[in-house]
Amino acid sequence: MGRDVERASLRGWLDESLTGAAVVGLLSGDAGAGKTRLLEDLIDHAATRGVVPAVGRASEQEGAPPFWPWRVVLRGLGAPDLLAGADALDRAAERFVRFEAVTSWLAGAADAGGGLLVGIDDLHCADRSSMRLFSHVASGLRGHRVLLVATHRSSPGDHAEGFGSMLADVARLPSRRAMDLGGLGRHAVAELLGSDPSSPVVDRVWALTRGNALFVSELARHIAAGRDVADLPDTLRDVIGVRLSARTAGCLDVLRTAAVVGREFAAGVVATAQGRPAMHVLEDVDEAVAAGLVAPSGVPGRFQFVHALVRDAVEAGVARPALVRLHRQVADAIETYEGAGDDQLSDLARHWDESSVLGDVGVAAAWSERAAGAAERQLAWEEAARLYDRAAALAGPVTDPVDRHRRLVGAARARLHSDEIGSAVARCIDAGRAAREAGRGDLLAEAVLVMEGRGGSGGPEVPALIALAEEALTAIEADDHARRARILGLLAVLHFYAGSGRGPELTDAAEEEAGRTDDPLAAAAAVRARQMTRFGPEHAEERLLLADRIGEAGRAAGDPSITQWEALWRVDALLELGRIPEALATMPLLRQQVGAVGHPISRWHLARSEAVLAAAAGRWEDANRFGRRAQELYAMQEGHEGAVALELALQVSIGIHTGFAPTVLADYDRLDVGRAPAYVNDIPILLPLLPLVALGRHDEARSLYARTMPVTRWEPPPFLWLPIHVFRLLAAIAVGRLDDVEPLVDRLRSSRGFHVAGGGGPIAYFGCVELHLGEAAIALGRWEDAATELRFAVAEGQRTGTPPFEVRAAALLAEALVARRQGGDAAEAAGLARRYLPAAGSFGMQPWVARLGRLTAGAPPRPTGPLSERELEVAGLVARGLSNKAIAAELHISTRTAQNHVQHILTKLGVSNRTQVASWFTGDRR
Repeated sequence: MGRDVERASLRGWLDESLTGAAVVGLLSGDAGAGKTRLLEDLIDHAATRGVVPAVGRASEQEGAPPFWPWRVVLRGLGAPDLLAGADALDRAAERFVRFEAVTSWLAGAADAGGGLLVGIDDLHCADRSSMRLFSHVASGLRGHRVLLVATHRSSPGDHAEGFGSMLADVARLPSRRAMDLGGLGRHAVAELLGSDPSSPVVDRVWALTRGNALFVSELARHIAAGRDVADLPDTLRDVIGVRLSARTAGCLDVLRTAAVVGREFAAGVVATAQGRPAMHVLEDVDEAVAAGLVAPSGVPGRFQFVHALVRDAVEAGVARPALVRLHRQVADAIETYEGAGDDQLSDLARHWDESSVLGDVGVAAAWSERAAGAAERQLAWEEAARLYDRAAALAGPVTDPVDRHRRLVGAARARLHSDEIGSAVARCIDAGRAAREAGRGDLLAEAVLVMEGRGGSGGPEVPALIALAEEALTAIEADDHARRARILGLLAVLHFYAGSGRGPELTDAAEEEAGRTDDPLAAAAAVRARQMTRFGPEHAEERLLLADRIGEAGRAAGDPSITQWEALWRVDALLELGRIPEALATMPLLRQQVGAVGHPISRWHLARSEAVLAAAAGRWEDANRFGRRAQELYAMQEGHEGAVALELALQVSIGIHTGFAPTVLADYDRLDVGRAPAYVNDIPILLPLLPLVALGRHDEARSLYARTMPVTRWEPPPFLWLPIHVFRLLAAIAVGRLDDVEPLVDRLRSSRGFHVAGGGGPIAYFGCVELHLGEAAIALGRWEDAATELRFAVAEGQRTGTPPFEVRAAALLAEALVARRQGGDAAEAAGLARRYLPAAGSFGMQPWVARLGRLTAGAPPRPTGPLSERELEVAGLVARGLSNKAIAAELHISTRTAQNHVQHILTKLGVSNRTQVASWFTGDRR
């Protein structure tokens, strides 16, 4: 009643999804607002439209098996158990594969029929692994006839851990729709009460309930039972309490035991816990059903409370000592009646935990650890981490240190898989204390090596992890070469991120230890450390050899998560060497190796490599498609902010050639660049500068550039040295900081012959270094240098098969020749313009089409540099000798505005007077 508008909106979501545009709907509201009933109504409507519905409800209490609501959904659709536990070499990758399998299965089910409605009820209290799966499915169903809808409570106080971040992830999806369910209107309240809207009873009920559907319904029952209207209970719990007081003693006992079991319960478990015959318990359950307190669940012998608040009210009426004893009885009953398989372990752990005050702390800790192991087998990392933590907390600091170490290592491993690096390190540190207490160097090493392969984040946890690794190195036996190599390799990586300069020395030590053992993991650790010390294109040839070595180690270990680096390192090194055709020829191997892993970060590397190579060849549509996929993959694993920044790097490499869309900075503008990790230096500041200038946001660009350190004192991290120097050079030219261009050129000259790519995995490709030196020479008016550098860049574009870079270099060369004005320059420039104008057009390089078009028309080239179109116009009038007043009259602007334009021009060009502006404009800049 009273939900016509809301029902229409939900049906609109369904209609929209049936057009092939998947919709993710979030229906929020207070407890008892009627969210579940609206979802049920939508399900009924969907069935009339030929849409297949499937709904799973999250448990309001801890204890449900991991992924429970999703497993109910899949079972309802007749799907195989896509979330079943299984052994896997790379378990993090395996989870991604399973998430993808669930998404693909749902998409296939939708496409095979008339559409699909998937509902997750009470998502706010689901286990975090189910929330992660919801985010994954929500982002992966684009283009399919699916409505994915979840209900959740509005109050953050009701949200389980992780729900807020999941909401933020989903909120970024264009397919997301949301509705917050308020209270019922007065007329609907009156209808439920069977009263006139103007009745004092309606006024009283409205004042008490504010239209909460469940509360209104309970009061309607209360009044219908003939109770005094003047003495209505003023809380929902009180009115339920009144109803409970009318039940028989046997019914109340059953309800109390059932409330401890959970929202849904098996009558057999309740009977076993009470030690009563099942038939007697079923008679009491029937009484509760007749009273509207519980209802059949649809599975024989299983029932559910009609609402979580009803269960809560029943449990609240049980005294604490009795409640603790009931939890113990229910634990025994579950094990007796249902067994102690993986599906029961989380529930058993909860009940033993609740009853641990009776003195069974060790037993409770053991059940929590068993449940954590089951969650880990099912790849529910977040739930495993919670349960391992709980096991350690229950046992306390006085337990056996080996047991404590095992539980803490389990918690660290699970949190690392769910990308909680700081929390994982903290538990490694605690595990190290337990190993120290046990006097076990091998356990200390195990605590450290949890972080192997993920030791580098540049975060505050790095120093603590370094200290733990160094302690482990001294604690293990001198002849334990395999562990020593792995710890030394991890230390080298950690010191790399810490910027201590000890990386090479530790890498040498790791390789020496690895050479004394045939353990492939030791070899992989040493090679990985060596690769991180050989950043920069000057070491690209050596990195090709390291790629071969990591491949050999991965194959020896039978671990594709190691082998995948072989092709990735090759592509990256080949890009820096300008061997683009060879990089393209390596892509099939990279696809094969990443396909064997399946981890989202592995797929990100692949998608990013595909995007970079497509952009280098001018296949902009492919580059953007792969770039979007890369952004999605990175966001789901590492976070939205980093994903946006990395995507902007690709868009800058494209936009330099095709121009920048007004929306290119839409996501980036919302980021706080101050939160970027220190090891990326000024890249977050420099990345948006070219789009800002191109879009006319000059003041923002200048303000942002001013946040960089002066070039003379600027030392970016070595592994980003070449890309970040090129970014800054282009930015300095764009904002008119010509005083910075000279020292940047001096630094970049040592990198001639190399190409600008990633150095640690392709991020974007910016062509050969000579291209940028040539553009800088033009900005400085050094025409001879410009011609030399740009002729080489044109030849490199031809040799490498990167036509956009060839076109760009040719256009810049033509402009430099026109400005140089030596014999034959004009004819050569015109020839270049005629030759490359069709190519610029065919590749959609509109800014370069315009520049080449001016050259073919015989017009003087537009002066390159940092000025906007309006500022170029003003500079031309300054070159003609016009005063500010005359410029204002010419352009129909105020004298003050003309004065401001001239001042901006002086600032951008880094000059001090109008004569210098005139010289710049006419091309006499030598």
